[in-house]
Amino acid sequence: MPRRWITKWGIVVRDDTSSDGRERPWRATARSLSLGRSDTASGISMRQAARAVMSTFMVGLNKAVETWLENDPRAKGAQASHSRLFLTDEEAAALNGELDALVQRYDNGRTSHDKPDDAAPRDQYWLLFPHAS
Repeated sequence: MPRRWITKWGIVVRDDTSSDGRERPWRATARSLSLGRSDTASGISMRQAARAVMSTFMVGLNKAVETWLENDPRAKGAQASHSRLFLTDEEAAALNGELDALVQRYDNGRTSHDKPDDAAPRDQYWLLFPHAS
C-alpha cells in the first residue's frame, strides 16, 4: 500500500525527527485495534479481516508469552487467565464497553514519549468469543 494512502487515511503520521534531522520516523496513530461485527461489512470481507487481525494478534501474543516465561513469570502486573462466562449478547456488549472504558482510564493518551518515568510498555489482549463446542 503506498505511503501516501496510509497518511491520507490517518493510519500513520510523522513522528519527531532525530536531533540531526537525518531520520524522519513514522508512528501509528492508533494504539489499539478492535475487531467486531459490522452490519455493513460483507461476510467474506469480515472473515478475511478477522483472520488477518487474529493472525497478527497470535504472533504478538505468542511472543509476549514466551518473553514473559523466559524472563520472570512472577513479574508484577503480568497475568494470563481463561474463564468461561455465560452471557447474553447484551451482557457481552456491556462487558466489552466496561473493559474498553477501564483500559482507556489507564491509557489516557500515554505514548512512549509522554508517560510516567517508571511506566513500562505492556501488551494488553482481551478476547471474548462464543464458546466453540
